[in-house]
Amino acid sequence: MDLCETDSTQCLMDDYRNYCYANYSSVLSQTNMSLDDFVPWWTAQVAEALNLDQATLESLYGDDDVYNTNQSVRDFWKFGTSNGVFGTPTGFANGVQLDSLPSTVDDWMDMLNSIYNSQYHPAATTRLSPIQN
Repeated sequence: MDLCETDSTQCLMDDYRNYCYANYSSVLSQTNMSLDDFVPWWTAQVAEALNLDQATLESLYGDDDVYNTNQSVRDFWKFGTSNGVFGTPTGFANGVQLDSLPSTVDDWMDMLNSIYNSQYHPAATTRLSPIQN
């Protein structure tokens, strides 16, 4: 986020998000990996994929992180849980948590249109002015 604010042409948030989603099963399969093992493993992959410096990425996990990344992630998590988000991904429609999320834009639109169509839509009425008889 800091990079995006500093120079929007260098913003990699969407690229990083896409990379994370494309590789989440690989990350989740690392069940016997400690944080000390995970950080160099993950940062090496991200550095290569996004053409970033691995040492800079590794520093985001340390106590001397100038961006306070770990606390920022915790703040985001606390904000989410305070709003009823307890898992990822979580979605709400009209304030109701969804049991499952649509996986495509068309599925989202079908769900939203279904909700909209199920709402009460009173018919328009014509009002006559007092002059009209």
